[in-house]
Amino acid sequence: MTVCIIPARADSKRISRKNLIDFCGQPLIYWTIKQAKQSRVDKVYISTDDDEIGTIAVKMGCDVINRPANLATDEATSDQVWNHAVKVITEQADIVVGLQATSPLRFSEDIDDMIDKLKVDKLDSVVSVCLEDDLFLWDSLGRQVTFSKIDRKLRGKFYRENGSIYVFKKQVIESPDTGYTRYGQKTGFFVMEDWQGFEIDELKDVEVCEYFMRRNVLREVNL
Repeated sequence: MTVCIIPARADSKRISRKNLIDFCGQPLIYWTIKQAKQSRVDKVYISTDDDEIGTIAVKMGCDVINRPANLATDEATSDQVWNHAVKVITEQADIVVGLQATSPLRFSEDIDDMIDKLKVDKLDSVVSVCLEDDLFLWDSLGRQVTFSKIDRKLRGKFYRENGSIYVFKKQVIESPDTGYTRYGQKTGFFVMEDWQGFEIDELKDVEVCEYFMRRNVLREVNL
């Protein structure tokens, strides 16, 4: 059985009640729930401390996990939330899909493809990433910390974790060997388009994400 767990707490440091802001005519959380429901996952859970988010989730056919206050802070990690959720879930799930509501630029097919990759490649976890093929970083002392442009043809490919989708075996998040994280010993990458790596962290990000949502996602699928 494959379950999807979507963390969605009430508040956010930079955007008040971020998961409920208007995004393309619906609350932001709506789109991630819809994508999960249209994928091949067997059941969708919302981990939240907010009654309004819980009401939306129930109306959309999800089960609600009541998140304790200590896991609804800025310091709490997604891994801690997912770990709590899998302990609460009574179904005999073997695969967990973790979706971040603040990264809505995904297709339900992306979720399905990552589940398939986990199974076919016999992996412990799969992480959604974007290719970084033109990234040159310098530290505060003026030292270049990535390859120089002269060496760009010699270096391998680099991938940036985009935070959109995580697929992992349930035993991975429960294991002390992984530090109770989503990353197993055999972790694979699922490469998404560059524009799918945008996420909503600040108000200025909403306009960018809405542009790509309307232009690329809503044009192609019935959400």
